[in-house]
Amino acid sequence: MSDPIYNYLSTAYFHPAYIPGYYPIWYLFKDSTYSEIDKFFSTLEIKDKKRKEFRDYKKAKLIAFMNGITNAKVLEKLTIDQRRKLANEIFNTSIKIDYMLPKYAFSSFNKSMFNSLFILKNYNLLDNLINQKKGVVLISHHWCAFQFSMIYFLVNNLPITFLISDEVVHNLTDIYDFSKYPNAEVIGLSSQKGKKSDYALYKSIKELKQGRIIFILCDNPVTPKNITKKTTFMGSSVYISRGGVGLAKIAKVPILHLVSYINSKTEKTTLAFGELITFKKILNNKTEDLVSVSNKYMEKELLKRLDHWIYADWFYKYMLVKDKNEK
Repeated sequence: MSDPIYNYLSTAYFHPAYIPGYYPIWYLFKDSTYSEIDKFFSTLEIKDKKRKEFRDYKKAKLIAFMNGITNAKVLEKLTIDQRRKLANEIFNTSIKIDYMLPKYAFSSFNKSMFNSLFILKNYNLLDNLINQKKGVVLISHHWCAFQFSMIYFLVNNLPITFLISDEVVHNLTDIYDFSKYPNAEVIGLSSQKGKKSDYALYKSIKELKQGRIIFILCDNPVTPKNITKKTTFMGSSVYISRGGVGLAKIAKVPILHLVSYINSKTEKTTLAFGELITFKKILNNKTEDLVSVSNKYMEKELLKRLDHWIYADWFYKYMLVKDKNEK
């Protein structure tokens, strides 16, 4: 691959996966094996890490990770050396993921090769709901590598609608032509209330009733003034948000959780499905109780892989620092 291509991809330094306009150069990889794709991006990674911009980024990011980890009450038993080690592990995992993402995207030209990069765990939970043509709210976590699962659903053309922020919508549509995946759909969800947000929720409820999967990212840090009820997550008190629970209640469908496990050595991804909350349970329990069930499941999964907290700086800044109004 020529230097101009390396330079083009390197314009985003450590985030090659998010460069708009990827699609025009995909033909260069269409007939490549995964080992050839891997070699190209490994070389790109080496080139990027020699750049001054990368060194500056690494320094700033490690400081942010350390600040976040220092403020995490759930990790207060760790020594300062253990926290430094964890900050480095998180950084290295996040960088590895950034270079794995485009490799996964380019390998999707060959479906069998692409699917060989995934290990499905408890997939029958989702498959049963699909076969019964029952809708389901599929909740994943923003602080894990959710992008890998999204690409899997898209390439395998499952009856899924991605209800995600406008920014993530652009990340997908810049790379993929959705007209080639007729069962998949993407709906941009604005963080601001208004007609666009209302339309997105209305459309999502309608599609759930038609038996589709609604994929939604779960971000616990919610602090609008009109939300007063709280629950706990990772040792801290957090405000609850209706989110997926509200959609499931209105559409009368269950909730299923999904966590992505990334093995940076083998570069394979496990999609683990778990904690199915039936509609009967949703109907008979309060929103805050259901959010608590979801939180406990996420806590258990997140604590298994501390180095996967790739958004730790953002995550702790907004969520795990004790509420200023609490005594």
